[in-house]
Amino acid sequence: MTDLDDWPKTLRLTSAQVDSFLPEASADEIGRVRQWWEELFFPESKSVKWFTEWLALTQHEQSKHPEQPEKTELPKHFDPGPYQQVINFLQKTGDTSGLDTIYIRSKNEERHQACKDSNILTFPGCVYLSAAFLVGYGRRLVIAVIASILFVVFGAYVFRKQEKPKFKKKFIAPTVTDSVSPATHTPSDEYVPLRWAYSFDMFIPLIKLRDKHYNDVDFTGKIRFYLYAHKLAGWILGTFIVASIVSLTK
Repeated sequence: MTDLDDWPKTLRLTSAQVDSFLPEASADEIGRVRQWWEELFFPESKSVKWFTEWLALTQHEQSKHPEQPEKTELPKHFDPGPYQQVINFLQKTGDTSGLDTIYIRSKNEERHQACKDSNILTFPGCVYLSAAFLVGYGRRLVIAVIASILFVVFGAYVFRKQEKPKFKKKFIAPTVTDSVSPATHTPSDEYVPLRWAYSFDMFIPLIKLRDKHYNDVDFTGKIRFYLYAHKLAGWILGTFIVASIVSLTK
């Protein structure tokens, strides 16, 4: 399933060796053979649907039982090799839409396999791929950006619940003409805004916008646990956004 130009000059097989693929022929004959090969394996009519159907066949092993001469399909097992072959081919042909479809399908198969055989070692991979599924494994940049914006907005709403008062009250001794002690407001030294800027600062990884966000803020209760989830989501979505941008520049 690769272009003829990528084939090696010598093909080594088990107990066999093929030194050439074509006999000595003229350029026209070689061109006809090449055209036949491309029409057979890579015609324009072979869409992404054809590749997905072919890939589905590669994910099943075939065996023969001694008592049953017919082939018996063994349980499905994810094999990334065929997917990578198709992805490499689509990259060379510039089919970005088909490339994204096949890439997402391969990650879906990997996720199913990881979650089906989940144990202590593979459970983190299952969780990561399940979260990645929601944003198209980084191939859907718009989804990742929208999800990030929603996290920042929701985080601002949650964090402000433990925001300290912006002003502190100061009472002045009453004067002769005052019947009560008037109250004035002065800025509080402990006040740290816990809204959009704080939520965004906690969400983006590896960057600190303001040291006060890290040194003077200490949440309690359920908000502290949400902060951990908020930061983890930032790492995951940030990774996908960077991967998407890098893929667009290739």
